[in-house]
Amino acid sequence: MKILLINSMCGSASTGRIVAGIYDQILASGGQCKVAYGYKRATLVPECDLYKINSRTGYYFHNILAKITDRTGLFSKRQTKKLIKWIEEYNPDILNIHNLHGYYVNYKILFDYLARANKKVVLTLHDCWLFTGHCAHFDMTGCKGYLDGCENCKQIKTYPKSYFMSRSEKNYLLKKQLISSVKDLTVVTPSKWLASIVRQSFLGGRDIIVINNGIDLSVFKPTDSDIKDRLGIGNKKMVLAVANNWNYGKGFDDINEIADDLPSEIKIVMVGLDKSRIKRVNPNIVALTRTESINELVRLYSAADVFINFTREDTFPTVNIESLACGTPVITYNTGGSPEIIGDNCGCIVEKGDKDTSVQAIKKYCSIKETLKPFCVSCSKKYNISDRFKEYVDLFKILI
Repeated sequence: MKILLINSMCGSASTGRIVAGIYDQILASGGQCKVAYGYKRATLVPECDLYKINSRTGYYFHNILAKITDRTGLFSKRQTKKLIKWIEEYNPDILNIHNLHGYYVNYKILFDYLARANKKVVLTLHDCWLFTGHCAHFDMTGCKGYLDGCENCKQIKTYPKSYFMSRSEKNYLLKKQLISSVKDLTVVTPSKWLASIVRQSFLGGRDIIVINNGIDLSVFKPTDSDIKDRLGIGNKKMVLAVANNWNYGKGFDDINEIADDLPSEIKIVMVGLDKSRIKRVNPNIVALTRTESINELVRLYSAADVFINFTREDTFPTVNIESLACGTPVITYNTGGSPEIIGDNCGCIVEKGDKDTSVQAIKKYCSIKETLKPFCVSCSKKYNISDRFKEYVDLFKILI
């Protein structure tokens, strides 16, 4: 079994860690695997099994042109042709393709090759970009353009941003044509929600399989913590919120607002804020920058009485699972695949922007954490990361 994994990153960020984990599981099962990745430094995979597709200069060139023309993924031609030569030399049985956005590869040249070479492809979708004309997410706007051609895109200024023009309809038709030309293609999504969306898209006729994202349960588990004392919270109840990039879509404004409606014995702690956001945080909130320490994050989850995730669009947020694994119930908006993670006695689901219900839920769950702790930990067990990676290996074996 020879597998090639393609992604914008390897070893870093959520998708990069997933790719590295799949790589490890393939080797553990006796297979061969290599990883082709964007341009940033790769980790967790040995150099001998890596192929760097682009350079920093190539990335910036692609990025600038894409923002001028709204043609993300249609530059880096020379780099992609070199990649294809390398693929032909390696000759994998299956290509497992993850994120192709990220300004590092030309998807037209790649899919033309895959169709011509009649390669088996497993397409792992972490978002919606490959079946839309522009955006990676549309849940927050309620857009249905992906159903009939993505005309007049309203999200041109969102990632991957275009400053001057919209080519959304052309992009949509090109992706549809190219991906449809690959005969042997299976789609994997991390959530039932995304699978249901994909079934409505031009990928709907393909085999669609759900393989949830997972976490390392040997790391994320209930842990003794002095976080409350260090943050000056003491005996107050602690509400935790964590994100890598706080903005309106991640619930920054909503959390800021409810902080005024909570009693003084409940304190919100927000993690992952940059300097500009910290200046705008409600003074009733404890504001923390991003932590690079997984152990510190585990202590934060463990110390919290409830975790809130007010994201307005997400595919399958692992922060929910991490919190549950540390014994802390989760309150989440009814967004994408986020509600799928919340089992019985593990928290609750709130409609987007429902301020009053959110406040009442926080008060309720802050008072019953210890009762719910075993249920939360038990719920997280089905997201053991090694089991999820084994599902990929099992799929590859079936397809071969």
